[in-house]
Formats: sequence, C-alpha cells, structure tokens
Amino acid sequence: MLTDWDFVKLSYANKLVEPDNTIRTISHEEMLSSDRPALQPGWALRQNKKATRFTDNQKEFLDAAFQKGEVSGKKEDPNTVCKQMKTAKRNGKKLFDPDEYLTSQQIMSYFSRKAHSSGLGRLVALQDTVLSSVTNVRKLNKCNFNLVVCV
Repeated sequence: MLTDWDFVKLSYANKLVEPDNTIRTISHEEMLSSDRPALQPGWALRQNKKATRFTDNQKEFLDAAFQKGEVSGKKEDPNTVCKQMKTAKRNGKKLFDPDEYLTSQQIMSYFSRKAHSSGLGRLVALQDTVLSSVTNVRKLNKCNFNLVVCV
C-alpha cells in the first residue's frame, strides 16, 4: 500500500524520466529561457495598505451583533458574523457590497475594542455608584446613625 507521500515521489520521478527510461536533466539556459515572465525586483515585498475606517453601515451591523451577544450572554462568533454580513439583506437588497465585507479578524478586533470600551464604561459607572454610596453612608453617620457596612 502506497502512502500519499510515496505516490507524490513516484509521480514526480515519472515526470523526470524520458520515454527511453533516461533521466531528464534541465540545463541552466533551459531554465532561463522558459516562457515564464521575469519577476520584477521587490515582487515579494509586502505592499502597504491604506487604512480605511468602517462605514456607518458596517458599524451599525457590528454594533447590533455585539449588542445581541451582550444581551444573550453568548458572544457572537466573528466567523459567523462575517458570513452573516455577506448574506445580510434589507428590503430584499444586499446590505453590503463585496468591497465592504469585513474579515473575521477585523470583526474580532472591533468586538475587542468595543468590549474594552464598554467595560471601561461599566467600571466608571460602578465606581460612581460606590462613591455615591460611601458619600451617603458618611452623611448618615453624621446624623448619628449606627450603620454596619458589609462589602
């Protein structure tokens, strides 16, 4: 029984063997004179992409998906949101053009930023609540009430 790797090696060896069972060799000149176009210098360098901001339509869609996860307690999967974005329709018309589709990585990053900012908002609200409670306790203590505060 042949493994896949054995099959690949045999297939490659068969391509190198000429009909008269001699091994074919390729000269350096033959390689250079191939019909392939010459590569331009720097062809493998990374191209800089211009950063673009999300459109309002994209933000609304992502915010709705994020809020759905916040309310249900089950976070939305970025891959699922990515697929939903490609099939989303409003009044029978596609909501996004193909050039407006976001990758799952972009969606995951957006959700991460959104969770961080909403977490900070909750933290500030909690801090305000605690401060106002402490202030209320101090006011009550000034009125000579004996209170026990459990934290």
